[in-house]
Amino acid sequence: MPAYLERRQSWAALWCQRLAVFLLFYFLVTIAGQRWGVIDTPSVLGLIALGLVLLLATLGLGVIGMYHLWEFGHKGGMQSVRGIALASLMLIPFGWAGWQAFNLPTLNDITTDRFTPPEFDQALKLRTEKMNVLDDLSDLELETQAVSYPHIGSRRYTTSTDRVYSAAKKLIEARGWKIIGEEVPEEIDLIDIEGSANAKPPQISVTTPKPKPEVPIVPVAGAGSLPAIDNAGGGVNVTYIEAVATTMIMRFTDDVVVRIIEEEGGALVDMRSSSRWGVHDLGGNARRIAQFMRDLDAALIGVAGEG
Repeated sequence: MPAYLERRQSWAALWCQRLAVFLLFYFLVTIAGQRWGVIDTPSVLGLIALGLVLLLATLGLGVIGMYHLWEFGHKGGMQSVRGIALASLMLIPFGWAGWQAFNLPTLNDITTDRFTPPEFDQALKLRTEKMNVLDDLSDLELETQAVSYPHIGSRRYTTSTDRVYSAAKKLIEARGWKIIGEEVPEEIDLIDIEGSANAKPPQISVTTPKPKPEVPIVPVAGAGSLPAIDNAGGGVNVTYIEAVATTMIMRFTDDVVVRIIEEEGGALVDMRSSSRWGVHDLGGNARRIAQFMRDLDAALIGVAGEG
């Protein structure tokens, strides 16, 4: 009887599939470790970088496995296909991040007021040496932001600072951001949402913030109608809310500050969002500010003015 040769197993195809399955659990454990705080963020970033290298190696093994099948008839074609398919799916977030990094400027600190950005206070105490430094934004960063994110700007509302403060704080709490700094309330007022003195519920409890030291409005050339704030002296009342925000999937922490300036007949709102980790925020801070301001507009609908 004729002897039949047994097809050899492609080692590359076998390890392509094994490595792809391993990396699926690898990334799930890494994400879980970051979200639950079991693994510190610098280690998570290192693990993600290592995972990317291994994903590329998986694709390489898959290509070798397909070559073994085509050239020598080795077994493992489906193993290569499964490994390549699984690795490609896991590479999608990396592809998105690479696209964002290529198309968006290398920034990690965004503000609505490029002339006098809102200042952080409590966030300075929480940042370690390994995190990004919270410092004054350079002229180049501010110019780059103005060109790349022209839609990011201040908001002016023709209503009291109490109402704006209440709406902003509600939005912060609804997002699950942790408030780390705000002024102690002096009194509680009830504002009638319906605008009628006789109407009862629904009402919202509005906390009147204790203003920070008064600061003057200083004209800035080219600033249009937006004031710049000189933090050295007396003038208008300014209220700040500082909070820690987190990204949706990885739960990376960013610092946020909302500034409310009391004006005659209204309030001027500015916001700043700064990433604690990484030189590139992939547009996350600008998206956070834009969405927050849209929601604030909706919460104060009918009282917004041009900023």
